[in-house]
Amino acid sequence: MASVLPLSFTPEAADEAAAHKEIYDQLRQVVDTLPTAQSGIGHQYSRHPDGWYMFTSGVVSAMVIKKHLTARATDVFIVTFPKSGTTWLKALLHSAVRRCVHDIGAYGPHQLIPFLESQVFVKDRIPDLSSLPAPRLLMTHIPSQSLPDSVADSGCKLVYLCRDPKDCFVSLWHFWNRFMPWDIDEALRQFCDGVSLFGPYWEHVLGYWRWHVQRPSQVLFLTYEELAADTLNQLRRLAGFLGRPFTAAEQEAGVDKKIVEACAMENLSRLEVNRSGTTDMQVNRAVANNIFFRRGVVGDWRNHLTPEMARRIDEMTMSKFEGSGLLLHPQFLQGKRESLGVELGHDGAEERAMTTHGTRARAVRHGEEGQHSDAEGRAMATRGARARAVRHREEGQHGGALSTKPDNDSAEERAMVAHGAKARTA
Repeated sequence: MASVLPLSFTPEAADEAAAHKEIYDQLRQVVDTLPTAQSGIGHQYSRHPDGWYMFTSGVVSAMVIKKHLTARATDVFIVTFPKSGTTWLKALLHSAVRRCVHDIGAYGPHQLIPFLESQVFVKDRIPDLSSLPAPRLLMTHIPSQSLPDSVADSGCKLVYLCRDPKDCFVSLWHFWNRFMPWDIDEALRQFCDGVSLFGPYWEHVLGYWRWHVQRPSQVLFLTYEELAADTLNQLRRLAGFLGRPFTAAEQEAGVDKKIVEACAMENLSRLEVNRSGTTDMQVNRAVANNIFFRRGVVGDWRNHLTPEMARRIDEMTMSKFEGSGLLLHPQFLQGKRESLGVELGHDGAEERAMTTHGTRARAVRHGEEGQHSDAEGRAMATRGARARAVRHREEGQHGGALSTKPDNDSAEERAMVAHGAKARTA
């Protein structure tokens, strides 16, 4: 049975507490020497030596975690960039592992799976998590390069949820506006400059994407858009990756469907624990659970961003992700098309290039291979068949690292097919 990390800890012995405080104090002195940046939301950011931004206390906690958390092979880490669907994924994953939905009615998602850097390794505390039964469900926003070495070495599982950066930005902007006014133009400038919580966004995503490409049996790369479009099958994919696939009997009894329904954002937001409950975050602050729920819809950025603002983020995304294979992911296809002004049916060079790499989003997502020319249709069908086979196979069956260098012949496409990222070809 999966463990629930304790949010109330046994008081440490005096000598142990003093030793832990000394560790925190030493790291605070280190962080005080690091570059800083204005956040625009009333608190100063510190720049972690690995190149990302967070409030000073969060950087200190991340450094403590790096040195003092030892991952186990049976651990499951949930990782997201802030405002990428964290709350929803926590509820889904906890319920899938536990095979029940009762807990989410009694505890908020951030109580069931607390943040390591803002709920667990805080208050000068270095908790002993070794007694927790397997699998330990651990949550963090920390970028891949700053995790403890034991995370990679142990072979434990990581589930990474990525979201369209435009929706991610808008959700982040709304979140901080609950605390204080934040000009959206200034917020966008900082986001694109990489000065945001655990940012830059693009480097955060790429770190886990490359890890997934190299070790698909260890890192599952999900997108919010796929999860929203087909929650049931993505839940089944998640359960299979964790070694807990839903059996035929469970599917027949509707166990997986009940989890999807119970964990729907509409349902979670109506639960009393999420309407009126609070969760302790960072030092001594209780945060209302209801602030973690807003609309949760795909494409809400269109209601807040001008075409120029959206284009700026899309251009950043194309530039940062070029050559990684990630631009071929269905999540980013529409943004790429809109930025380039390419429409289906045009026969220009850009359209032919996109076709070569399998990026005709509608054909890929809806299996409309028959609408293409014979040669193109055969290529699409072949890739679709391969992707379907991979999607329904355990990710652990894949081999070693795959090259995603852009000068390799169709390297990006091979990376996408090999790791089943074309979710809706099936």
